[in-house]
Amino acid sequence: MTTDLISRGLITLGLFGAGWLVPHLLKHFSLQRTLSKVRGLPGYSPGRPTVVYFTTPDCVACQVQKPVIARLQEKVQGPLQIVEIDAASHPDLARDWKVLSVPMTFILDSRGIPRYVNYGLTYTNQLYAQI
Repeated sequence: MTTDLISRGLITLGLFGAGWLVPHLLKHFSLQRTLSKVRGLPGYSPGRPTVVYFTTPDCVACQVQKPVIARLQEKVQGPLQIVEIDAASHPDLARDWKVLSVPMTFILDSRGIPRYVNYGLTYTNQLYAQI
């Protein structure tokens, strides 16, 4: 009976651990893959923090994300670059950045290194904390 409870507890801990680890690993690998793609990004110039924002014209959540990014630009005290990419018009670029759904935002530091990736709608405070 005791060994059964211990094994169930270990399985539960393993599942919780995997539930935490898998999304973090996916974000890490996504950021590593995009590192080589930054230089070819249209409209990007290094030297300041950047939000790369993938959208499409018919995306409802993207319409909510636009004012969030505008508020972020107002809130940031200093240079901030916003690069908006229409994934429908630039499918090769979206594929290179592994964009599977929109809105999707990447936060690049001033050296052009991807630091964060956000899947779906992301709010001003979270984006501000990431910058």
